[in-house]
Amino acid sequence: MQLLHFLFLVTALFSLCNAHHNHNHHHTASRELAAVVRKFEEYKIPEELGIIFQPRVQLHVLFPQNTTNTLISVTPGEQLQRNETALAPSYRMTGEAGTDGPFLIVMVDPDAPTPQNRSYSLVRHFMGGNYVVSHGKGSRRHHHQHNLMNVTEAIAPYHGARPILSSDPHRYIFLIYNQPPDFDRQTLVTPATSRFFFNLSSFASATGLGQPIGGNFMLVGPDASSPISIASPATTSTTRHETVGWT
Repeated sequence: MQLLHFLFLVTALFSLCNAHHNHNHHHTASRELAAVVRKFEEYKIPEELGIIFQPRVQLHVLFPQNTTNTLISVTPGEQLQRNETALAPSYRMTGEAGTDGPFLIVMVDPDAPTPQNRSYSLVRHFMGGNYVVSHGKGSRRHHHQHNLMNVTEAIAPYHGARPILSSDPHRYIFLIYNQPPDFDRQTLVTPATSRFFFNLSSFASATGLGQPIGGNFMLVGPDASSPISIASPATTSTTRHETVGWT
């Protein structure tokens, strides 16, 4: 009887500690999401993109650094050096999306060619579908962050930030959406589609994406290697964007 009583007490104590931990984690996650919303509103992102931003998950964007073999995790509104964002990032997610995927991730620049002259915006820097939560080894090792994995080709491959030399820092915005079942059939955006003049809200409506379930953003300004000017989107090929520079 004493052994049963002891086991009962241990089980009850474990359950109580687990409930307390879950409550604290939920409270922390809510605070973090609220902070992301405030940053998005401070930088006028929802109104300028035509979205309703009520995130359920926190999207973590991690840029690999070749020289140090480390990752830089984007804090909403943080300014990064252009060379720190040269390589395509990986993504993690915190929170309850209600599903393990698939998800669509989009990266856009609303400040092209400059924040004062947005005549080329939005510029689509990345669009990738079929992201799913990874349950493989190590998927939960980063404070409840789940790795997001993708095994299909990007709809629009990643292009790093490259604002012109005279520009103020641009906002580079990452959004994650629940991907509808028939999304892969869409032809509005393909690898050959111009990245300029992208209407995100119209695209989301036409393809059934709805509103984003999470997001993040960073600021990136020019550096010494930035182009002096931007070529016209009407006459510049995707290949030439890489040599002339765009946003």
